[in-house]
Amino acid sequence: MTKKGTKNKAAKKQKPQQLKIEGTGRTDAIPDLDKAGESYREVRDEWMELQEQMGEAQDMLTALLKKHGRTEYTYEGSDGKLYKASLAEAKAKVKRVKEPKAPKPE
Repeated sequence: MTKKGTKNKAAKKQKPQQLKIEGTGRTDAIPDLDKAGESYREVRDEWMELQEQMGEAQDMLTALLKKHGRTEYTYEGSDGKLYKASLAEAKAKVKRVKEPKAPKPE
């Protein structure tokens, strides 16, 4: 079952950069602006893909919390810190659990 608007994607192949032939193309091109624009576009495309993956992971977490009848669940992350997954409205959220600060010695 797929969600509306999602596509079944195979691994995307990175297209090779088109060769620049001297004397053709834009005459008003500014190479450093072209490079910066391309760099931004690549990062934006990666971010969009990550957002899609994050949505899928959130849907999985939401379904599992509901399956196990939980509205909150605390777990230790791979970084050794505590996190709390909770159902807020219809979607699951994950936040790091803040440790109480020890009083400063005087």
